[in-house]
Amino acid sequence: MASFIDTYHYWGAEFVSYLQTTLPSLGPFFMWVSDIGDPGLAFTLYFPAVVALHAGVGVRLMWSIVFCEWSNMILKW
Repeated sequence: MASFIDTYHYWGAEFVSYLQTTLPSLGPFFMWVSDIGDPGLAFTLYFPAVVALHAGVGVRLMWSIVFCEWSNMILKW
């Protein structure tokens, strides 16, 4: 299992390196994507906007945000 994870990380780093050297003009786009995916925005911007449109969907969004943040914290621990 460890060799699979090592291989997975290696090829992930190789892919990122390839993107950075081949498509340097897309750097600002990927930074923007990273910014809009910030978990802080999920609580302060996306959740209130979705609740204003549909309360049930907003509650499901909040539970998915909480689960994703919790699992991210547990898996990094």
